[in-house]
Amino acid sequence: MSKLQPKGWIAGGLAGALVLGGAAVAKPTWEMTFTIGASPSTTLGRGMRWSKRPPDSAIFAHYPQAAFEERLSGVTLLECAATAEGRLADCTVVEEKPEGKGFAQASLAVMELYEFGPRARITPEMVGKKMKVPFIWSVKKNTSREVRP
Repeated sequence: MSKLQPKGWIAGGLAGALVLGGAAVAKPTWEMTFTIGASPSTTLGRGMRWSKRPPDSAIFAHYPQAAFEERLSGVTLLECAATAEGRLADCTVVEEKPEGKGFAQASLAVMELYEFGPRARITPEMVGKKMKVPFIWSVKKNTSREVRP
């Protein structure tokens, strides 16, 4: 069975080409997209924002490989507690769809890469406050260009 081999970045997502017998075959590329659907200001207070967001490459490195190969998209909802250091910790998975495809583990890993701030404005009342964080992982055919040998 052939495996998708990364070939480059397209529109903020990882693209790939099907590799057969060592030669790339002209095929439409596939791209990953990722959305974190929550803002710290909604739960923690006005002016709070994601002060550290990982680069796309770090996020897409966590996309579940089997799900990508199956062209599966997924949604997870985490509930995390705010820390005095500007992170969300003690995250639990509230929901994962489809279940058991690795999206929950990927979301938990990516959540560790985010920070909120500004730190100077983190108050004792914010520490321990729970925040729900939805993640949307998707993979779709990029019909705007094809990878050629």
